[in-house]
Amino acid sequence: MKTLPRQARVFLACVCALGLVCFALSQTFLLPAASSATLGELFIFVTLAAFAGGKKIVLAKGLKNEESGSMSLGFAITFAALLRFGPEAAVLVGTASSLSCGLFPKKQPTFQLAFNTSLGIIEAFFGAVVYVVANGGSLSINGVQTFAAVLASVLVFFLINTFGVATIIGLCSKQSAWRVWRGNFLWTAPGYFASASISALAIALFKTSAPAAVLFALPVLYLVYYTYVSYSKRIEENLEHVEALEAGQQQLSELYFATIKSFALAVDAKDPHTHQHILRVQRYAVAIAEAMGLEGDDLEAVNTGALLHDIGKLGVPESVLLKPEKLSAEEFDQIKKHPEIGAMILDPVRFPWPVLPIVRHHHEKWDGSGYPDGLKGEDIPLTARIMAVADVYDALTSTRSYREAWSHEKAVGWMIEQAGSHFDPQVIEAFLRVIDSGFAEHPWLTSKRAEALPKAA
Repeated sequence: MKTLPRQARVFLACVCALGLVCFALSQTFLLPAASSATLGELFIFVTLAAFAGGKKIVLAKGLKNEESGSMSLGFAITFAALLRFGPEAAVLVGTASSLSCGLFPKKQPTFQLAFNTSLGIIEAFFGAVVYVVANGGSLSINGVQTFAAVLASVLVFFLINTFGVATIIGLCSKQSAWRVWRGNFLWTAPGYFASASISALAIALFKTSAPAAVLFALPVLYLVYYTYVSYSKRIEENLEHVEALEAGQQQLSELYFATIKSFALAVDAKDPHTHQHILRVQRYAVAIAEAMGLEGDDLEAVNTGALLHDIGKLGVPESVLLKPEKLSAEEFDQIKKHPEIGAMILDPVRFPWPVLPIVRHHHEKWDGSGYPDGLKGEDIPLTARIMAVADVYDALTSTRSYREAWSHEKAVGWMIEQAGSHFDPQVIEAFLRVIDSGFAEHPWLTSKRAEALPKAA
């Protein structure tokens, strides 16, 4: 129990305390009872409740893979005991059912057993009181009035049980109790009403013979139980199938990304002067994108596009790509073709994220003077504008064959000057926020994809 969150421990303690109070009240106050009922009949009901309590359907997982919520045949026996014997017996039978549910076929942890038993007592007590009050203070079968009393009582049973369990699961798993209840328990409501209706019908038909009522009701109740078991099993099998598919999809996604990365690194290795350029650009670009609030497909596009943004250099002659001197105008025109070539190479690939716009447009400029399409301003995809900043920063701060690396301060100063002409000013602002906080402290760099990153300054 010490491992439970504090709020869950407080709620559990309150439920257990209320359960003790309800049990004491049920056995102390003189509530209506059936004068013709015998102790032998009560013993039969308690025994049946103990047996039926172990026949349960797990509805929700919550506390270290133990079942936190379940539905059993015990409710039907408890409700029949209420109609036949009255509230005191209903609480006794409900207690036996709850204890059995927690002990068989596998014993629950002590705190969980105490919680479920206490909740069973509470629902039996309040459900019984509501039934008696709604039925005019008696246990007699009074047609429409009794029907309304049964509905009201079952609703109390259902809400106390399911909301109580949903609340403890929510507190333990830090989920919304409403969401847990709606997803795991709401659909069980028809089973409660069906079980109670069968019990009421059996008691009405066999007023003086509890064993006959039980024999009448049990086959139908078991059919209801079996239907729920089959349905729950099918749901569980479907969920396991979905989880297996998701795991397989995750493995494929990781393999897909690893393949892209390996291919991109092979291209990057062609130029000894740009060693690991794409990995550094990837980290800068993802950090800027996160600072600008990108997520989902757009963030994945930046992550993947950074690895592939220079893939078009495969179509540039090595004599130009590896030239140790400054390029001529004609040679630079050849270099300028690499975004288009890259987009053509990747066009047959059906990426799950918008990668191609990054590859094609990462050399566009905010004022429209970039290439290959001369896009201007917000006509340039935001992901490409982010890539442009990351790409240029790494190019400026890396040593090339024709010049030495710029200092961090010089590169940032020049890029600030180019905001509004070369770069999107908002992207530059995000870039400066990331630079100020330090790339080395960015959460992306602590992920599994992070590798050694040179300090910015």
